[in-house]
Amino acid sequence: MRIDKRKFPPLMGGQQYWQRIRALFGSSLIGYWPLWEISGTVAVDIASGNNGAYVNATLNNDTSPGSKPALFMAGTNSAVNIYSAALAAAFDGLEGTLVLQAKFHPDTWTDGQVRQLYRLRADASNFIQIYKDASNIVQVQYVAGGSNKGISFVTTTPDYLTYTMRWSKSGDKVVYDVNGTPLQTAINSLSAWSGALAAANTNLGSTASSGGSYKGWMANALYINRFISDDESILLAKALDPQLKIWSVIGDSITRLQSTSLQPWQYRAFLTKHATIKNHAASGNSIMGQMDDQRIAAANDSADVIFLALGTNDNDAWDMAALQAKVESNIIALRASNPRATIYYFNVLPRWTDSTGATPIDKSHIRAAIAAACTAQSVTCWDTYTTPWITAAQTSDGLHPTAAGHAAIAAEILTRLP
Repeated sequence: MRIDKRKFPPLMGGQQYWQRIRALFGSSLIGYWPLWEISGTVAVDIASGNNGAYVNATLNNDTSPGSKPALFMAGTNSAVNIYSAALAAAFDGLEGTLVLQAKFHPDTWTDGQVRQLYRLRADASNFIQIYKDASNIVQVQYVAGGSNKGISFVTTTPDYLTYTMRWSKSGDKVVYDVNGTPLQTAINSLSAWSGALAAANTNLGSTASSGGSYKGWMANALYINRFISDDESILLAKALDPQLKIWSVIGDSITRLQSTSLQPWQYRAFLTKHATIKNHAASGNSIMGQMDDQRIAAANDSADVIFLALGTNDNDAWDMAALQAKVESNIIALRASNPRATIYYFNVLPRWTDSTGATPIDKSHIRAAIAAACTAQSVTCWDTYTTPWITAAQTSDGLHPTAAGHAAIAAEILTRLP
């Protein structure tokens, strides 16, 4: 993923993160409410002057990842009403991006209550929202013309996350990002948004301006009146959270997003490890066939961590010396292009001909060649096989993990990452 450094220059001396964000998005940035006030009732918009109003929020209660004050909402009657006539006039339900940093209170992950993070609503058929539902799962919804395009994901992280929703009727897609990482992309057949934002239903932390249900901390709400790119989403998340780590993933279908409801292991793990993901994995890819291409694609990632997870699609009958050499050459090249990255090789998982586990598939030569390459290049190689990280019952077909399988893999990884 190549970033145009002319468009996204490095921070200049003395430049603050919010100054960079305003420079990056220019006139497209319609609203930027940092929520950093320490007193008063006005939520200042530093982009366009479309100020909002605090309703029973506790200001300056925490420190945001950008080292500025963050507010707290107690979960009963708090809100930030960001409605203004100017915002309603500028809001584009057909093309746009909405961003908010938030840290749910730890109690909310087990309280069985609906906790509304934000809701921007024209009417019952046209609204945008994110909330934790009564099953303690985060739900994200873009509803236009009565058609709901949504995603749910599990997170119990005690830290701030940057939630981003990007929508484009012309591009026929909605993208949901967390920390700049797309959790769901390219949802087709979008209906057209209709209507203007309602004054009482354009809020952070609530469905109504009188106050609502969100319990936790928040900072840095932004509205951009265009669909921002994947690169811009990551850069925005990094600007808002300078400590955010970049994980690059090279792999096959096991590390590729399989469906809207099945986030793979690295998506489950990054929520806990304060990271964002650049995922180059593709179904059917192998070391000998596609590792070079994925390594080239990752050359400009500026990664902090690189996961290598190819091998299950390689053939045990191939020349293992050549396979080992291919792995080593790519490790060397990745070190050169991403010099600060720590590299981990996720060696080949156990696999079977089906989910009963009756017939194992031998990948011992592949595993041995990968392990030898990692040893030669001083790279940590995770043995997923000797003490199996996954069972056949945790796969759909003997190869691809189910949601339970991905959860099991993520748990193993989290015990090994610093």
